[in-house]
Amino acid sequence: MTPLIYDIRDTPLSGVAVGRGFVPRLRWSRGSNMSSRACANGHGLIRKYGLNLCRQCFREYAGDIGFKKYDHHEVDWGNVSTHLIYNLKKAYWEKLRRELVLQQPVSHGDNINLKAKELAWALQAAMRKAIPVMKEVTRCVGNRPWNEQLQKLRGYARRARREYQRWLELAGRLPLLNIYQQRKEEFENTMKIIKNDSWERFVQEELRKNAWRVPFQTAEGKIRPPAVISTLKNWLGY
Repeated sequence: MTPLIYDIRDTPLSGVAVGRGFVPRLRWSRGSNMSSRACANGHGLIRKYGLNLCRQCFREYAGDIGFKKYDHHEVDWGNVSTHLIYNLKKAYWEKLRRELVLQQPVSHGDNINLKAKELAWALQAAMRKAIPVMKEVTRCVGNRPWNEQLQKLRGYARRARREYQRWLELAGRLPLLNIYQQRKEEFENTMKIIKNDSWERFVQEELRKNAWRVPFQTAEGKIRPPAVISTLKNWLGY
């Protein structure tokens, strides 16, 4: 359970009757800390009836949880009798940091929280590279390979295009247009190179597996049939 710190606010039911006397209450000060408020009798005591609360039980309960003031100083529980309200903003988180975030070591001495993050990152990277992206318009799976370099160049080109479109003055649009054209040309050239390399690796792998499958069918589709070949006029070729 997350440890909580409570603050003390001025409420109508903040006075506690103990024996013949009354326990003084603390008033919430908008300036900084909490200060005691003296009553009309001049003794700093508040007379309040109808509140059935044992001061001893209240002090033991508050001491076990560990209440603090707004400025994180200890509270004298012999003179405090108020309602308690949950307030996370006034909690002393620096002191409770070790209790809130506990390091759970694994067998090799590493932090299990960091290992969980590394596992999530590895799974996300594997999903991006292994699972194809579903297109929203055509509802079909594309065969474009995932590449970190292409995605980075594509982001640069899109960012340059947005900056060019947002600029209103003509004098400032021309340099932005040149930058956008350079980014776009770099992205397209890199895509062509990566596609060619990917196709060459694919053909080499298919030739190693079965030369009569995809490479043969691709080459056969590019050869024109005999009916399309133009006949020669004579044996010399002209």
